[in-house]
Amino acid sequence: MGQYPRLIFFGLWLTFLLFLTLQCETPMMEDCYQERKTMQEVNAVAGTISRQGKSFIIVVESMQKHYAPCNLANEWQVDQKDIQFSGMEKEVYPHERWAGLPFVITTIQTP
Repeated sequence: MGQYPRLIFFGLWLTFLLFLTLQCETPMMEDCYQERKTMQEVNAVAGTISRQGKSFIIVVESMQKHYAPCNLANEWQVDQKDIQFSGMEKEVYPHERWAGLPFVITTIQTP
């Protein structure tokens, strides 16, 4: 009978640690252009990642658009990689020039 209280305590401790870990998780697709108005939502669109100097843009031939994502994770920063993605096209302020439209990715995957 001496092991059962220890096993129960250990199980409760693991549950507590798991709960804390889940509570501390940060969202992967954070809106890093919060101050800009969302102009359009894009859902499940095919595109190609393209390197432009030191940054990366997403080229969408079907819509004739280029997006400049603020939250493209390092593992997706591969020139000429085909992707399927969703996200929010953000506002461009007057007199700004961008390589692509400001964009926040909400989901990204290989096609």
